[in-house]
Amino acid sequence: MTTRTRTTEKGSTPAAVRSSRSDAEIQQAVFDELVWDSRVDATDVGVEVDAGVVTLTGTVTSQGKKLAAAQAAHRTLGVLDVANHIVASKIEIAPVPSYPDLEMRIHEALARRSNRAARRIRISIKGGRVTLWGMVRSSEEQDAILGAVRHAPGVREVKDELVCTLLPLDAAGPTPSGWRNR
Repeated sequence: MTTRTRTTEKGSTPAAVRSSRSDAEIQQAVFDELVWDSRVDATDVGVEVDAGVVTLTGTVTSQGKKLAAAQAAHRTLGVLDVANHIVASKIEIAPVPSYPDLEMRIHEALARRSNRAARRIRISIKGGRVTLWGMVRSSEEQDAILGAVRHAPGVREVKDELVCTLLPLDAAGPTPSGWRNR
């Protein structure tokens, strides 16, 4: 059994995290975490594991994506350490994708976070600038949605018009007509 010691979020008492995962199981779990994280394209990252130590390789388009990949690996149970050998290449700013492509990327990013929440959000796109309208259940859900959209490829700016309601969304009234439900 592998033991990993880390400090809590507040940096206080160490907590032991035990895992009996094999290197192959850890590798698959890290890859799954990379797929889930909308900030990085999992197909750009190679994952190798040796005795619980993860080595990340590949090329991504920014330092933020390199860091996101390492964070995803560190979140995975059973990982003892991460060697981040990903190269962040400097590239020219890509042209803004066409409206249908960008809209599809945004809906995919929202669906990865919360398929139910994605159906309650209306999107307006103009030249890489995205405006979001709709109702969310909590500020945490709002933050997750905004983060997912901000990191969707092709998004240059996000305007937040989301409304946080403390009521269950069924009790908050019907969805306004004309909103896209996907």
